Amino acid sequence: MVKLENVITGDKKMSLQVWTKKYRIDAKFSQMLLSSMKEPMEFIFNLSPMENMAEKMKESSREQLRDALLRLQIWCSINCHNDPLLAEKQLFISQVMEKIFFESNLLTDEEGINESIKEDKE
Repeated sequence: MVKLENVITGDKKMSLQVWTKKYRIDAKFSQMLLSSMKEPMEFIFNLSPMENMAEKMKESSREQLRDALLRLQIWCSINCHNDPLLAEKQLFISQVMEKIFFESNLLTDEEGINESIKEDKE
């Protein structure tokens, strides 16, 4: 079974701590991301601090964060048979995070999908 932490890092063997250091993402942000996904109600309390930290991230760190949010959305959709209610909440939280931090959702917004295809062609 795949751990939530590994979905965030995108690597079955990489810990959240290593991912945080490798991509220069604030350790507190990473922990809030993980806790919000494990317990979706925690996001209510993590939202403002996470938003402030995301705004201060360098572009390369933000790209890694967006990739993590996309992986989480895909994982939630695939993993929904285990605990459908939790997966639905996790999907919602990861989509809200992406919308707040990036102003669009690549997997759900028509604009995001078209922009992603356009970037791939360039």
